[in-house]
Amino acid sequence: MNNIIFDQYQRYKSAEIMINHLRPGSEKLKILEVGANEHQNLERFLPNDEITYLDISLPDELLSNPKYVLGDATKMDFCDESFDIVVALDVFEHIPSELREQFLSELTRVSSLGFVLTAPFHSYELGRAEQRVNAVYKALHGKDFIWLQEHFDNGLPVLDETLSFLTSNKIKFKTFSHGDLDIWERMMNVHFVAAADTRLNIYRDQMDIYYNSQIYPFDYSDKAYRQIIIASKYEENLEAIPLQTEGELEFFDKLERLKAIEGTFFRIKASLIPLEDKCVEEHDYVQVYVDEGTGFNEKSSYKLIYNDTSSHYTFYFEPKTIKAFRIDPSYYKGVFRISNIRLFADDGSEVKYVEIDSCPNVLSKNTYVFNYDDPNLHFELEHMSSISKISLECEHLIGSKPYWLIDVMSEIKHNIVSEIKQTDEKARADYEALHRQIEDISSENSGLKEQYSSLREQYLGLEEQCLSARHNAEVWIDKYNYLKEKQRVDSLEIERLNDEINQIYSTKAWKYIERIRRVIKK
Repeated sequence: MNNIIFDQYQRYKSAEIMINHLRPGSEKLKILEVGANEHQNLERFLPNDEITYLDISLPDELLSNPKYVLGDATKMDFCDESFDIVVALDVFEHIPSELREQFLSELTRVSSLGFVLTAPFHSYELGRAEQRVNAVYKALHGKDFIWLQEHFDNGLPVLDETLSFLTSNKIKFKTFSHGDLDIWERMMNVHFVAAADTRLNIYRDQMDIYYNSQIYPFDYSDKAYRQIIIASKYEENLEAIPLQTEGELEFFDKLERLKAIEGTFFRIKASLIPLEDKCVEEHDYVQVYVDEGTGFNEKSSYKLIYNDTSSHYTFYFEPKTIKAFRIDPSYYKGVFRISNIRLFADDGSEVKYVEIDSCPNVLSKNTYVFNYDDPNLHFELEHMSSISKISLECEHLIGSKPYWLIDVMSEIKHNIVSEIKQTDEKARADYEALHRQIEDISSENSGLKEQYSSLREQYLGLEEQCLSARHNAEVWIDKYNYLKEKQRVDSLEIERLNDEINQIYSTKAWKYIERIRRVIKK
């Protein structure tokens, strides 16, 4: 999951952390993402949950997809508490200001546990940073960046006003700041420069991976680009949310490393031959072949000319029962990113496939190096199926001139070796520290064993004394019960004798004897 654009990773990783914190135990959740895109990134972070995507506009190919719903997030056509959690990632700032409170109310209404919202909020520093980043894009592309332009048009939301609305409506929440503003600006500049020259994308990807794996966990800053709001209908769910905010020295070292990688990116940019000299045919195309059982042939193939504004390609055709398909990303050699390949049957369901190892060099996930013209990737279906549509994303990262590839590969190899060396040194240090801890624990454990043996002997002695005392107690109890019973029997005998004596005293004979005794005494 580290190999996605850093700005998207920030949002979705934060959403994953917050949602897992709201999750009751290991329960599978029903989640709605509003303002979603076709990449379905949330599924990559929460693969076991049931996720529905809602957007106010959808491309034609997604209208029949059961995961997608066409709708307005400020007036959703869902019943109350239709979902466990609702997610809105960098959508709030694109909502017109007069509808933002209604938007928040809807997020609350359709969720049973709560919602997660991320967005940039108004501040002077953030506004200036967005203006500078937009200026870079405009200098390279001759127009404003569409999403930043919407920020300028709508005006960024105000955090205090938003939190005041939540408080007044008794919505329980917690906020976090993530994504240092300076780092965000530098990374966005790199992305905009790479967008103007796609040969740089291969190294830009390495910067994204480095940020996502090394910088993101520590990037909680007071001066941040993005605010995270987690709202819950149960206040106890907002306690002790796990965030990694410690390790300043380690974070400083990683920032220095990011600066070095950024410097390498711009050195590569400076050394590249201008784009107009690229040895790629003006009308280069992506081509897909389908095998209906007789092999691949031109008659059963489909072409789409490379698009400068999008990397997404969808091939439509009459339903065909096929057993394999092939993707030719270009007529020329080069480096290509080929991802998000999806096959659809005529009923709209997806069809599974496996990739055959047809490319000798895989630079990273979904990135392929072909050193020969007419490159291709070969795939086979798990079962022969009727297919009517194939969609994929394809980017031609580096052209066919081999020294471009050698220069960039050499630079990447240098950085990868450096990263491996640093990782190895850290792993060795961690191992030694762990080994010392094990030895300390072993030593402590030895002492504890001796204490345990001594205590066990004392326990066994006490247990023997206890058994003896218990035996003696049982003997005395038996004696007590015997004497008590004997006393009861003796009492009965005495009482009987008293009765007999009393009877004797009451007889006439005894009275006569008593009179004689009195006379004798006189």
